[in-house]
Amino acid sequence: MLSKLRQKIPDGAYLAVLIDHPLRNRSLALFLCAVVLLMVFVDFPLSRYMIAEPGAFFDALRAAHDFGNSLWFLVTYIAWGCTAYAYSHITADETRAAQARKLALILAFLAGCIIVSGLLVDVLKPIIGRARPYMALEGRGLWSPFTFSGKYYSMPSGHATTMLAAAAGLSILWRKAAKPLHILLYALAFFGAFARIAARKHFASDIFVGGIIGVMSSYWLADLFSRRGWLDLLPTYAPKAVDTGATDAHES
Repeated sequence: MLSKLRQKIPDGAYLAVLIDHPLRNRSLALFLCAVVLLMVFVDFPLSRYMIAEPGAFFDALRAAHDFGNSLWFLVTYIAWGCTAYAYSHITADETRAAQARKLALILAFLAGCIIVSGLLVDVLKPIIGRARPYMALEGRGLWSPFTFSGKYYSMPSGHATTMLAAAAGLSILWRKAAKPLHILLYALAFFGAFARIAARKHFASDIFVGGIIGVMSSYWLADLFSRRGWLDLLPTYAPKAVDTGATDAHES
């Protein structure tokens, strides 16, 4: 759907689909409705179930609750990115230097996906001020907006944001790869995100909001890199020729 909408944007401004398209208000309304429905009907029952449920699967979830720590992703991307950039200036081989510069840009994009989405989440957490499940489920609080305390940093989930941003970034880079690879990327991201529920750190709606932020941040950054000509991350579409009805004067 988004690829079809993007064909209508001559300059390749992918973000304009979100800002100017007539479906924007409807999409926002659906998003808010989904958040409210999750909060009312899903959050507390699912959290109680996943926290109390025994079994190897849920034990694995609880053990993997810190899988989405943004520090792991950033250290990896930035360290290798700096190494590639330094190598591009050291080597005398122009071909390898160009490859190293491209690799540095790719890693900068992946790191940017984590940074942009993470900054947005860090701003929203204290503003929203939702109590974490280990407090809310015990009746020790629900909401406390503009509270700078980790106990009220439940929404949105930073770990879910990081994992979905990373999955979306890699999926964009490997857009021509087989579909099973894309499914695997998002499956791993969702596994790590739902681990936060089993660990009593977040509710399902926190995961949902964080995931949306992560994916949209990655696509926004991919569009920025594509429009600036740094990387070819999103497909481009040539404007369709307009038939004016004119005929060639040389034709009989």
